[in-house]
Amino acid sequence: MRLRRVEEELSGLELEASVRTLRHIEEAVEAIRERQAVGRRGFVAAVQRGDAVERAGELVAMEAAAIARAGLEPRIQEADAETERLRADFLLRRAGRRQVEALIDVARREAASKDLHRAQQRLDDWYGNRGRQMRLSGKPVSGESVNRTTSKLCPAGKSGTGVSGNCESE
Repeated sequence: MRLRRVEEELSGLELEASVRTLRHIEEAVEAIRERQAVGRRGFVAAVQRGDAVERAGELVAMEAAAIARAGLEPRIQEADAETERLRADFLLRRAGRRQVEALIDVARREAASKDLHRAQQRLDDWYGNRGRQMRLSGKPVSGESVNRTTSKLCPAGKSGTGVSGNCESE
């Protein structure tokens, strides 16, 4: 049980690390988009001013950002696929741990129920044997009384004090 919990925790940590990696790559792509947008605005401003050198510089910056973004796109897809694989693995481990916990819980309850049943059976057997032993020895069992005139055992709820010597209701 403990091993399954540790495996689940490790799987969860791997998933968290993968999600962080994916987020970092996505943040890098967002920064590149922002650089492209700044480059476009600078390019437009350079065209309006007629500054050919600045226009060329902004064009180069936009192309560099596009190349960097194109290089990150496959990494995003790989990181996304890895994150999904780790998420599925984590959920599988969690479900497996919970199933084992449920099975162990059921087995414990069944064992406790069987133990209780056995204990009650032992008490019933002891009480039944005690009554037989008392009857054989002629001693009253709790709840029974002895008819004083006939020395006969009367069942619980009957009294042995009747005139006729029979057991009578109390």
